[in-house]
Amino acid sequence: MSVVIKDLVVKYGDFKAVDKVSLRVGRGEVLTIVGPNGAGKTSLLKALVGIEPIADGVIEVCGKVFRSGERVKAPKYISYVPAVPDVDPWSRVEDLLRVATYGVGGVSDDYLRYVAKLLGIEGFMSRYFGSLSSGEGRLVMIATALVRRPKVVVMDEPLTFLDLRNQARVMGIIRKLANEETTVIVASHEVHLTPLYSDYVAVMSRGKVVAEGAPEEVIRGDVLKEVYGVELVSTEELRVKALVPKPEVPT
Repeated sequence: MSVVIKDLVVKYGDFKAVDKVSLRVGRGEVLTIVGPNGAGKTSLLKALVGIEPIADGVIEVCGKVFRSGERVKAPKYISYVPAVPDVDPWSRVEDLLRVATYGVGGVSDDYLRYVAKLLGIEGFMSRYFGSLSSGEGRLVMIATALVRRPKVVVMDEPLTFLDLRNQARVMGIIRKLANEETTVIVASHEVHLTPLYSDYVAVMSRGKVVAEGAPEEVIRGDVLKEVYGVELVSTEELRVKALVPKPEVPT
């Protein structure tokens, strides 16, 4: 297994944001974690990448094991795309991509151009981050993660702010990463899109995993109603055909 999470607890004071969560993700697999605001998704991801310490339990990343009281330290194996980027608005896009590779051997100009083209950001490499739209900024943050050539990519809300075209692009890139045996772990509110790119889905609520399995087993009205507390209807009942972007897997 590429990533193993066993009985993980993440705490803020006495509050358990993540409470005894266990998940396993193999090499070349995509796991998407869904759930309402405050379910613990982001706290789990932050523990996985070492931002938050492990209050209890075990996290294993590519054979490296981290236990209670430790922070995950695996920068050569894992990259993170945060939901809210903390970036100097006066940083140039190209500089952000180059800085992202410090500590993992740098990046060649050819590979930098390859990643930029993959994300469709080659046209504004010289622009300041603060001049970008929210969607363009999201693409840049994904590029900073990919340029490191990690074995594990962790993404928090990678489809947020993106138009249909770029949602298709990013979902395709996620599948491309998996095809190249990279492990991808995503937290997302775009529940309706998870079956298009995910191998497995875990549903979190109040710090716990309440359902997990293949998308068709988990993305069901009864499961989601229990977690989100809202009545869900099929588009067939509304006599409206749902249109979603088809993932575009780069060659």
